[in-house]
Amino acid sequence: MPAISDRATLPEAPAAVLSGPAGVRRFVRLRNAWQLYVLPPLILIALIAVVPTVQLLINSLYRWSLLSGMKRFDGLGQYVSVLTDTLFTGSLIRTLVYTLVVVAIEMVLGLAVALLFAREFPGIRLIRTLYLTPILMVPIMVGLLWSLMYQPSIGIVNYVLGLFGIEPLNWLASSSLALPAVAIAEIWQWTPFAAMVFVAGLQGLPANVIAAARLDGAGRLYRLLTIELPMMRNVVAIVFLLRFIDVFKTFGLIYVMTRGGPGRSTMMAGFYPWEVGFSQLLMGKASAAAFILMNLISLLTLLLLRFLFKERRLP
Repeated sequence: MPAISDRATLPEAPAAVLSGPAGVRRFVRLRNAWQLYVLPPLILIALIAVVPTVQLLINSLYRWSLLSGMKRFDGLGQYVSVLTDTLFTGSLIRTLVYTLVVVAIEMVLGLAVALLFAREFPGIRLIRTLYLTPILMVPIMVGLLWSLMYQPSIGIVNYVLGLFGIEPLNWLASSSLALPAVAIAEIWQWTPFAAMVFVAGLQGLPANVIAAARLDGAGRLYRLLTIELPMMRNVVAIVFLLRFIDVFKTFGLIYVMTRGGPGRSTMMAGFYPWEVGFSQLLMGKASAAAFILMNLISLLTLLLLRFLFKERRLP
């Protein structure tokens, strides 16, 4: 039986094809034909990604105000203006704390739901499908839905709280409640994503290992913490990484529900460039803020990749 190579190779050309220089050139062209299919999408992706980035960088080097019409070269002045703006640094710290808290809650709740959904019982497929519905909704729709639910007089949230004798709360008008209210909407929408990925991870675990642990008398919590989660570490890392990046650049929910208020209490890093660019009409400063955030997210992503997927070296 012929050995199976771990790398795909092209078949050798027949002797008739290689006869003479013309045949050799024809075979070389056939072997390089893949470039005709790969290069066009690569060029398109480069244009989509590189051209806007270069334009963003160029705009960030100018002191540009749409209100006054002034546009003059400022070098790194706009970057200094952004980094010394307490609104930007405050939004950055707030975003980091918000992201870590929201992602942690999503992963804990997602794992709890996954432990339930990993079991097989009548109707489980329908329940899993319905549970994924929030993921299919765009952030604007989720923001409008939860804004109505948070209404002080007609919202269902205050109605439920009233059943327990709690006075109605003005969720989105309170500087102490607005950010938790947005976080609840974010968690509601994306916990199903974590749950479904964890379900796939749990169902992919080797059944003989789990059965052996049961025979040894290992309890459910002990199996989860010492066997299942360590074997799912790559799945957990992927969920954390994807959700961290997505939550860190959140914009839609903030825009619909609070517009960064009240009193800038929900001003997030991803909302700051919009606030500066379309409210204050300072396009140069907004471009500098966006360029800083783009590189910051890229750096955090690389650091998380190195930390979460670092190779385990044998002693």
